[in-house]
Amino acid sequence: MTNKFFYLKLGRGNCLAEHWLKRDEAAIYFGKITTEKVRELLDMPEEEAKEQFKQLTISRDQPKGNQDFKAVKDFITAGDNAGKIENWETKFITISRGIVYIYEPEDGVSDMSEDEYEEYDDDLSKRGITAEKVRPEIEIENIPKVMPVKNVKKYEVKDVPHVLASLPCNQHYSRGTCRKINDWGAIQAIKHCLKLQIDTPKNAHDLMGLLSSYELETLVFLILKNAGLFVPAWRGGTQKDIDIIARNLKTSTIFLPPVTFEPNKNVSFQVKRKDVKKHSEIADWTVALRGDEDKNEILDANWLLKSIKSQPDTKKWFLESLAWVPNIRMQIENAKTL
Repeated sequence: MTNKFFYLKLGRGNCLAEHWLKRDEAAIYFGKITTEKVRELLDMPEEEAKEQFKQLTISRDQPKGNQDFKAVKDFITAGDNAGKIENWETKFITISRGIVYIYEPEDGVSDMSEDEYEEYDDDLSKRGITAEKVRPEIEIENIPKVMPVKNVKKYEVKDVPHVLASLPCNQHYSRGTCRKINDWGAIQAIKHCLKLQIDTPKNAHDLMGLLSSYELETLVFLILKNAGLFVPAWRGGTQKDIDIIARNLKTSTIFLPPVTFEPNKNVSFQVKRKDVKKHSEIADWTVALRGDEDKNEILDANWLLKSIKSQPDTKKWFLESLAWVPNIRMQIENAKTL
């Protein structure tokens, strides 16, 4: 069985996750455009459909229209295909108020019935929610496009792998409405929650991809700290292009090949949980899952794995962070370098 996973937002900031999922439903909005009209667009050439969608979603809040046609297309297509395609399933992921929801489409999408508008708006008013109301003021501004869903599973954020729990922190997913999840590590974490067989990491790149971006920064912090360096903070936050600064407060040089830390000198690092081709123009070193072979200033997953293996305390943290991965100790020993 092949699964496709989508991160689905139910209202702004997932403010309506509980509202919809306790009814075994999910909904998207996109203004006054109807589900029927969207289905007409699905039969058009892609670029023409995108342009018409923008025109049909022009509103006071979006004077240029909505440009995320793919989101509404994927949502409606998932409903239309529910239970109809052999060996293929869609699963939606929604994360809200400390809960990770994983669920499936049960049937096709349809517009909310007009006789439900008033009750729906009243319910949202009680919650202090305005933007998603059918009538935020007097005129109809939103038509909820509703999909019946099934097998709604709930997990507390604290109980799932961090690479999944932190998914809303990724702007690619948080800024969209319905986005296909292409993050290999997050997909393995979803499979773990669903008790499905996860894919075996084949190399250092795969292993590091099982960490969230925050865990990756923590790993770099620990590698530097356990090498004898002083690291004042585990992430930069507001410092553009610099995430971690390591200081050698000792009187002798510290080596973490190919990086050399001279006495009383600072070295800066940018940490990227992705493949990169260019080294940071500001940080001294870039840490990434994979880098251009010609860029010596990029420290890749192989460097991270070698460092983990050489530092018992760092290895212990790594093993405990990925305790949800079957045979993780063996995976570390058997992982190939690229």
